Amino acid sequence: MAGQIPVERKPLYRRVWFWIVLGVLVLPVLGFGAMVVWFLTTGGWSAPEPESVDCAEAMRSAGFETLPVPTGTGTDGTGSGATCAGGGFQDPFVTINFVAPQDDVDAWLRAELPETELQAEPCVDVDACLQVSYGEPDAPESGWNLDVSTTDQGDGKVAVAIMAFSM
Repeated sequence: MAGQIPVERKPLYRRVWFWIVLGVLVLPVLGFGAMVVWFLTTGGWSAPEPESVDCAEAMRSAGFETLPVPTGTGTDGTGSGATCAGGGFQDPFVTINFVAPQDDVDAWLRAELPETELQAEPCVDVDACLQVSYGEPDAPESGWNLDVSTTDQGDGKVAVAIMAFSM
């Protein structure tokens, strides 16, 4: 033993296996942290907000041929026309909203959905509603379901909210 030179060990941070083990342990934690930051700052995997769509397209999806009001914001600038939006991540939907006289809405619903009537009983937070599911007589040919709700606005007018969606 007298003739041997003592071998000095390298410091831990200069060894190859140290960096491999450190990478295997730290990289997944950093990746998970990046996903959490992305999720919290962008809304994550949630569906995007509904976007304005052409009312003719929305009406086609909902199975309607006409509306009791013009589409758009109205020619008088009062916003009396129908506004339409669409969206969905996995389940697409369209919405149609408008305000019209109660008599016009009743006549329109009788023409467009003759087998279905507005009812007050199963509705929540609205005055009257109806639901048409796929396979019912008034269901849209697109295979979508319909939810129609009305809320009294006074002066003989009602706000109508229509949602057509697939399941």
